Amino acid sequence: MFPVVESFTGKPVDLEYAKTRARWEQLYEVTQIKGDGEAHPFLSANDEFADYETWDQGNLDLSVTKKPDMLQYEYARSALKIGLELEKKLGVNATWSNTIGAPELITVWKDPDFDPSLRAFYYARVIEIPTPRWTAYDAMRYGITMPPEVPMTTQERAYTSPIWYTPG
Repeated sequence: MFPVVESFTGKPVDLEYAKTRARWEQLYEVTQIKGDGEAHPFLSANDEFADYETWDQGNLDLSVTKKPDMLQYEYARSALKIGLELEKKLGVNATWSNTIGAPELITVWKDPDFDPSLRAFYYARVIEIPTPRWTAYDAMRYGITMPPEVPMTTQERAYTSPIWYTPG
């Protein structure tokens, strides 16, 4: 979804490609039904919430087995980082365009690692309290006991579009 080396046409990611993506893909809808497209535990080892309904078997038709080097191109947090890398290399961030939304954000949260000389992105994540998963409803409705490996609760999550910081 978020190439760095070559685009879907097999051509290298260049300035023209980055400008085209920045123009036509101003927002990336990170929320997916059934699973999480935000972060993966392999890519975000220190994020305890980066393993929500992760499916690492392969591509959609299982014709290609999932390999760790594929993951960075499939998750939103990695895509935002890739955008910063492309901007540094090409001068255009292919994952964002500041043509919509407010030009200024005022908040009370402070990033302890903030460096005003570096480009950055921020987004907020909300995690629901544990609630019954569909498997729990099915077990109750059909009067069955699920095997111990079947999850019975879930914690839905949502996250915002990124807020980009560009040095003065």
